[in-house]
Amino acid sequence: MGDAPSTAGVFPFLLRLFSDPLIIRAPWSVRYPLSLYIAIKKLPKMLARYRAIGGGSPMNGITLKQAGALESALGAGFRVYVANRYCKPDTAEAYRMMKTDGVGKIVALPLFPQYSTATTESSFAALKAELAKDASPPEVVWVRSFADDPGYVAAFSAKLWESLEQFPEDDRKDVQILFSAHSLPHEFIDKGDPYLDEIRKTLTGVLKAIKPVYFHLCFQSKGGGGREWLKPETDEVLQKMAEKGRLKAVIVPVSFVAENIETLYDANIYYREMAASLGIKEFVRVECVNDAPVFIEALVGIVKRHVG
Repeated sequence: MGDAPSTAGVFPFLLRLFSDPLIIRAPWSVRYPLSLYIAIKKLPKMLARYRAIGGGSPMNGITLKQAGALESALGAGFRVYVANRYCKPDTAEAYRMMKTDGVGKIVALPLFPQYSTATTESSFAALKAELAKDASPPEVVWVRSFADDPGYVAAFSAKLWESLEQFPEDDRKDVQILFSAHSLPHEFIDKGDPYLDEIRKTLTGVLKAIKPVYFHLCFQSKGGGGREWLKPETDEVLQKMAEKGRLKAVIVPVSFVAENIETLYDANIYYREMAASLGIKEFVRVECVNDAPVFIEALVGIVKRHVG
């Protein structure tokens, strides 16, 4: 998706996000006024959150580091371009650069590990729109998902294990692991969106590697609109943990590969403060894989398998 690198970028980011027809599924005549209303309504709260993490998100910078590391690791014959969905550099800009560079084949590699129509398919739609305008488009290979890719699961598990090692070995059996995924309206799942199954694929691999005693799949950052969103919410799980006297928690942002407003504010600040208010004495947040070499190696494997 990208993220707002400064407070000045928050409103344009929100407006582009909520204008997406795969986010708000309504005709443009309804969607645009509604997206404008939502962006204006959310702006004060979101500005406060971005200020709380230092004034802007590091996500775009991390993505550029990921791209540079991946290009170096792939070697001759490969170029890596960043195409953010809701901020610069966006898909149109990346496509122009590829055409200028004479690219003959594109590997569309989403940085959403788990496929969803609201994320992966939205990014694919942006690329398809550019291809449709091109009289001589390059060949495209679509990487739909890498939710259960062994390399990705290994990179993800390594980050989780680093956090578990912060607890004395004898205490680890009491640690509650919260796999906190970005929420999605339940109606998307009811209409066939595989996101929930994709999240479970990742968890299956990670749980085989880590074998925790206690774990929970929960969901954060739900929207409004009177719709039912995926449950249980992360807030609810923390509350039930505290009620049962389970006071050691590790929160895992399972649907992100780079730090962003939802990891740095929602997990680091909001849920940490909530946990403290509930009496949860130990609270650790697992870092995203970012540009860790083991994650870049996983992406190299994914790309090379798709190009044959």
